Amino acid sequence: MKRQVRALLCALVLTVSLAVPAAAADPGALQTILALGIMQGDEKGQLNLEQEVTRAQFVTMMVKASAQRDTLSGNGSGYSLYKDVKSTHWASEYIRAAVQSGWFNGYLDGTFRPDKTITLEEGCTALLRLLGYDSAALGGSFPAAQLNKASVIGLRNGVKTLQGQALTREECVQMFYNLLMAKTAQGQTYAATLGYSLSNGKVDYTAVVQNNLAGPFVAEEGETLPFVPVTVYRDGVKASSAMLNHYDGYYYNEGMATVWIYTTKAAGRVSALSPSAVDPDSVTVGGKSYSIANPAVSYALSVLGGGGIGDVVTLLLGMNGEAVAVITGEEVDTEYYGIVRASASVLSADGSAVEQQITVDCTDGQSHTFALTKKNDDLKAGGLVHVSVVSGKVTAKAVSEKNLSGRADENGIGDYEFASDVKIAEVAEHGGLTALQKADLLDENITKEEVLYYVLENGKITHLLLEDATGRLWTYGYLTKETGNSVGVDISETYTYLVNGRETTFHSTDKAYPVSVGGIAILTGSNGTVVSMRSLRSVKLTELGALTAYAKNAAYKMGDSVQVYLESDGVLYLTERSAVSAESHNLTGWYDTASESIRVIVAKAK
Repeated sequence: MKRQVRALLCALVLTVSLAVPAAAADPGALQTILALGIMQGDEKGQLNLEQEVTRAQFVTMMVKASAQRDTLSGNGSGYSLYKDVKSTHWASEYIRAAVQSGWFNGYLDGTFRPDKTITLEEGCTALLRLLGYDSAALGGSFPAAQLNKASVIGLRNGVKTLQGQALTREECVQMFYNLLMAKTAQGQTYAATLGYSLSNGKVDYTAVVQNNLAGPFVAEEGETLPFVPVTVYRDGVKASSAMLNHYDGYYYNEGMATVWIYTTKAAGRVSALSPSAVDPDSVTVGGKSYSIANPAVSYALSVLGGGGIGDVVTLLLGMNGEAVAVITGEEVDTEYYGIVRASASVLSADGSAVEQQITVDCTDGQSHTFALTKKNDDLKAGGLVHVSVVSGKVTAKAVSEKNLSGRADENGIGDYEFASDVKIAEVAEHGGLTALQKADLLDENITKEEVLYYVLENGKITHLLLEDATGRLWTYGYLTKETGNSVGVDISETYTYLVNGRETTFHSTDKAYPVSVGGIAILTGSNGTVVSMRSLRSVKLTELGALTAYAKNAAYKMGDSVQVYLESDGVLYLTERSAVSAESHNLTGWYDTASESIRVIVAKAK
């Protein structure tokens, strides 16, 4: 199943946590083979890569690496081709498929000998047949001809096993990865015959994971996974518990022993169904459009399924924010906490009444629009609000700021712990909204001024709304020129700045920003226009570390993607951090006061 798997897959490439020996197979090859389900760990997640491989195990890997991989159940074929392989044997179905496809043979005495180890030459011969090579046309005798051809097309790359020796699971990982990149007898890359592509000479790992995800599923009460996962991601963040709660959406890859669990919901009134109310592929709820993941959701939202514009629903959202299920009525109650960005009176969806429509930046990191049948004058832009969707009814009430403070880590802030499914968002005074994960707050010193609101349940923080606490809403750069031509109330200001080495000129006719040449922070609106700009503070740096920059009497965190510029004859050139040092350059760091993180460094040769 093809799914868009975002940045978390990049992290997954680096964090496959199945137990692998220190001298294991190439990590990229291993991850791809696991993702394809060609090889799996045992019930404890152990891959046992040093173990020798039997004929039954090898033939099973072959079939799982073929176009037949989705056609077999793996529960036995119901009949056997060999007298030493019962129909109930775990590999009987795979043995039958491989033999009938001409990839593998039994022995003349009518046996298959499933528990006999497989040698290098036997494995190479079988994979050559899978690739369509005719043994009779190879030239030469067995096994020299087969081993030579396997070397020519790359099947033996990185494989150290010699003729006559048994293949290990580690060697099989490498051989089957080589198989994906090998040419078939017809001249096509084998991975392409399975629907995969190569990127820089490697199998596109992200595409492999996308195509081999099971899901999305929606958990029932008390439901458990069909296997014990080794790696768990909950709402995109690595977690320790694989427990499924009612209405959780989840995906898994059993070969990787990995599960992705999503708890995000979107509740509100349906204001649009596109392209039609009869067969929609997207739905707008609370002012935000969501793609629809499957026909069941499409039918439930459509007029054919009893839905339609004006219904109050709760969408269960999956990996890409798409609607994987829809729930109506009393099945799910949803609560939102956030800051009101806009409030207006509008006609209801059917045009029969006037409703109050509020747009709220919520702690789930999303901006939601809610339609209220009863006007509430307390709900004004800039105010905090608590919105409840209970039994299909939307209510909202203003709440007062609620602050806390303390040093943050992945477990909590100060004396307060985070709930496992805590929702954290950050807003800026002039606009902007982003969702945060617990790890984003690591080592942040959170002040009372930076906390707008929090909610406690059972003594743990379940919702947290921050204002400009981490600086993640801002874009950082270096102002090279500021030209002011303002006269009286007529504003005319031009700002030229660098962001990641790219020069931009911004002309303002409505506001003069208090910035000067040096490091700056820029806040943009949803349409990409600048809505605020401020200067960063400068400090002379005496040392650069991997995660920390040092001044004489202070230490500063290195922010995400620090921009480093080399100054020469008054011109700034973007460079790598490794290209500058305190020993050979005068270093000026520019940091934002909210997180005290270095965002820009300017180096000038001594």
